[in-house]
Amino acid sequence: MKRYIDLKNTEIELVGQIPADWSAIKVRFICDITTGDKDTINRIDNGKYPFYVRSPIVERIDTYSFDGEGVLMAGDGVGAGRVFHYATGKFDYHQRVYNLHNFRKVIGRYFFYFMQENFYKEIERSNAKSTVDSIRLNMIKAFVVTFPVSLNEQKEIVDYLDRRTADIDGLLADLARQAEI
Repeated sequence: MKRYIDLKNTEIELVGQIPADWSAIKVRFICDITTGDKDTINRIDNGKYPFYVRSPIVERIDTYSFDGEGVLMAGDGVGAGRVFHYATGKFDYHQRVYNLHNFRKVIGRYFFYFMQENFYKEIERSNAKSTVDSIRLNMIKAFVVTFPVSLNEQKEIVDYLDRRTADIDGLLADLARQAEI
């Protein structure tokens, strides 16, 4: 028997309808947001801690300014709104990298997957562009995240996405090995 899901309207154009037992809440109500105070020149080869800059490559540094769970997002440059990292533990981050942390009502890893998949659409819709892509704090705060109210359901989604991501990473590694032969 097919199960039908009750939907509710969010009255948010880009979101539309969501399952009735989900929430649609602006980022400002879900987490805290800070930026780092370092620049790329502060990186140190073989440093003790991860150093998140505005690229997909994680650099190293011997200092840390944060110890906890965070979703890091490039705030400007070509990776603005497209480069995301999920981090736990001690790390440091660039002055133009946003650290979204202290999650409320949502699991940090779920938030990471949601932002990574959906935030760029907001960038394309309302880019604050001059000569380079740039993300403003108010854009992040106003962005709406949809998620199951149940933390168990969020965890099930995260576990599924983690498994699928690991599968894909494994396939890519196999292809890279085959290409070397």
